[in-house]
Amino acid sequence: MGIVDAIGTGVRKLYTERKAIEDFNKIKKESGLNEQDWNARWETVSGYPVEVQTVLEAKNEDHVKLYDKDKEDVWAIQGETKQLLNEEVPEIFWIDFFKTIQLFTCQPIEVIFQTKKPKKIPMDRLLYDIRNFLYGAESNRDIQLDTQIIFNNFENLIDDTDKHVRIAQKGKNGEDYVGQVLRQYGNKFHFLENVVIPAYEETGDTSETDVYIVNSKGVFVCEVKNYGDSGQVLYMPDNGEWKLFNEHGRLIANKPSAFVQNERHCNATRSFIKEHLGIDVPIYSVVIIANDNVRIENENPQKHIVIRAQQIGELVKCFEDAIDEETQQQIVDAFEENKLDPNDFPVKINADRARYLQKWVKEYIPYLKENVKMANAYEKRVSTQNKITWAITIVLAIMTMIPLVLEGEGLVIFFGILAWGAGFVANTKLSTVFAIAAIILLPVWIITFKPALGALGIACIFISFLLIDRADKRNQENNQ
Repeated sequence: MGIVDAIGTGVRKLYTERKAIEDFNKIKKESGLNEQDWNARWETVSGYPVEVQTVLEAKNEDHVKLYDKDKEDVWAIQGETKQLLNEEVPEIFWIDFFKTIQLFTCQPIEVIFQTKKPKKIPMDRLLYDIRNFLYGAESNRDIQLDTQIIFNNFENLIDDTDKHVRIAQKGKNGEDYVGQVLRQYGNKFHFLENVVIPAYEETGDTSETDVYIVNSKGVFVCEVKNYGDSGQVLYMPDNGEWKLFNEHGRLIANKPSAFVQNERHCNATRSFIKEHLGIDVPIYSVVIIANDNVRIENENPQKHIVIRAQQIGELVKCFEDAIDEETQQQIVDAFEENKLDPNDFPVKINADRARYLQKWVKEYIPYLKENVKMANAYEKRVSTQNKITWAITIVLAIMTMIPLVLEGEGLVIFFGILAWGAGFVANTKLSTVFAIAAIILLPVWIITFKPALGALGIACIFISFLLIDRADKRNQENNQ
C-alpha cells in the first residue's frame, strides 16, 4: 500500500463510507421495497411447483409437433425476458446469457455484469464493493447472480425440449423408414403398422405393436428402434438394459431392453389370436434397428432376432411354412376388426416452466434497479474520494519540500524526492512505514540541522526500496 493508497484509505473511512451509507439508506427508504427473506424465496424458485409441471397426453405421431411448438414458446418467453431486463435495468447488461455460472466466494462477479461506459468503474466491481449494503445482503445472497442463474434455466428448458424433439423425431423417422421398406414387399406378405390390441393376459390393458408381418411362416411381432448413430455401438445383453457406447467405448446411454418389451407384445398377440380365431400359430419376436449406422452387438443371436430394416425380406423366408393364405387373411382381418385406437403417451411441456421463470425475473427487477442506484451513488462518492486524496497528497508533498527549497540543499531535495518516490511505489505495509518515516525525517533534518536525523531518513529510504524489491521478487517466484 503506497502513500496515496494510505491517504485514500483515510479519506474512505472518514468520508466515503459514511456518506455512502447515508446514500444507501436514503435510496432504500425512497424505493419503498421491503427486504425479503431471499433464502426462502430462492428455495421456492429453485424448483418448479406441481402446477407448472405440465404433461399432456398425445398420440406418438403428434409428439414432434407438440415439442416443436413448446420449444418455440420457450424461446419467445426467453426473448421477452431478455428485452425486459435490458429495458428495466439499462445501466447493466448481461455479458453472456448462455455462460455457465460459477459461484464466487470472494471475487467480484465479473461473469455477470459489465458497464456500458468502460471509462467508469465497472458495475460488477461496484456491486461487489458494496455487497453488504445491497438488497439481498441480509440473507447473504447475491440477487444479481441469482437472477442470472434463474435466466440460465431458460437454456436448460430449451435443451430439455430439444432433446425430446430429437428423440421423438428420430423415432418417427425410424418408423417411416421401416414403413417405406415394408411397402416394397406389399405383394409378398401382409403387414400392419401401429396396431393396438387388448392385452388379455399381460400387465396393462393394451399392447401396441409397431409392425405385424403375416405370411406363410407365421406372425412376426416387430419392435422398431432407432437407437445410435455412426461410430456408436449398441450392445444388447440377453438380460438387462441395452447399452449405447460412443466411438471411444464410453457408455453414453442405457436403454430399456426391447427384448423384454416385445416378449409382452408376443404374449398378447398369441392370446389375441387364440381368443378370436381359436388357433395357435408360430409367433416370432423381431427387433428392427431402423438405421444402418450404429454397430449392433447382440449377445444371444440364437435367442433374439435383431435385423436392419433392409433385411426384412430375407427374414420372412427363413422359416418353415406353417399357415395357409386363408388363415393369414383371417389373422389380418382379426387385427383390423378388433384393433383399438392408438394409445396416448405423455408429452412434457416446458412453456409453463418458462413463464414461471419469467415471473421470478420480474419479481427481482425492482430490487436490481435499486441495487444499481446504490452502486452508481457509491461510484460518485469514490470519484470524490479520489479527488480529495490527490489534493491532500499534492499539498503534503509541497509542504514537505518547502524547507528543502528554502535551505537550498540540493542533495536533501534529491533525497526528499526519493522518499516520496518510495512512498508512491511502496507495495507492502512495512515498506510504506519506512517510506513515511523518511518523508517525515528529511524535512526535520533540514529544520534542526541534526545529521543523525538525516542519516536515519536516508536509511529509511533505502530500507523501503529494499523491501519493495524483495516483495517484487517474491511475487515473481510465486507467479512462476
